[in-house]
Amino acid sequence: MKDIIVKELKEFEKQNNAKVLLAVEAGSRTWGFDSKDSDYDVRFIYVKNKNHYLQLNEQKDTIELIHTDELDIVGWDLKKFLKLMKKSNPSVYEFLQVSSIYIEDKSFYKIREVAPHYFFWKDLAWHYYSMSYKHDRRYILNTTPTKKRYLYAFRGVFAAYWVINYKDVPPTDFEVIKNKFCPLDLIPTVDGLVVDKKCGLASEECDRIESLDKFLEQSYKNLNDILSYNNERKPSYSWEELNNIFLEFL
Repeated sequence: MKDIIVKELKEFEKQNNAKVLLAVEAGSRTWGFDSKDSDYDVRFIYVKNKNHYLQLNEQKDTIELIHTDELDIVGWDLKKFLKLMKKSNPSVYEFLQVSSIYIEDKSFYKIREVAPHYFFWKDLAWHYYSMSYKHDRRYILNTTPTKKRYLYAFRGVFAAYWVINYKDVPPTDFEVIKNKFCPLDLIPTVDGLVVDKKCGLASEECDRIESLDKFLEQSYKNLNDILSYNNERKPSYSWEELNNIFLEFL
């Protein structure tokens, strides 16, 4: 599959007079609990030539290259990526944390070097808390849950705890964050969900698990209290460094 993905990205470069700066795997395959029917979620950053950015009309900054049951490839323009970085957007920092890399241009290190200058831990912690909470309410509390839905909710909670405790981006490997923040008595149950999901189908339903529901509910209360009562404010970041980086790539 890697050869197919790289071939599609190279064809995109040729057809769009663009350069792919970074292309990574995202989603359940990166987290370590993909199913037999999990697709390949590929996310990439690209940059075009200077003339593309000098046009008066706004240019498209997101490209859905392929979307099938097996393969999902989506790209972000570098300009969009850097704007989101200035906002300390969580998706940017997840993107940079992924270790499953299909393409990385040698010049991309410049972006990796400046990224920490715009990171604000509270934005990321709120993101993971909100993602898990909304996911739990929509897919676990109000419907018949699946193993996938439970694991997505737990990933968000563990990731939020990681950010709060370490003031850093959490690893993408679910096993690492689970071992740090999952209560010992729940580990066998969570591990069982991972094994079952990897052996089965992503949409496979399961019964409600009372012990997991209680832990999630208490975690949402704890996380909300911690973040709501923390008064640390986000710094005011300058555009200058990011503008200079962007111009270097044109």
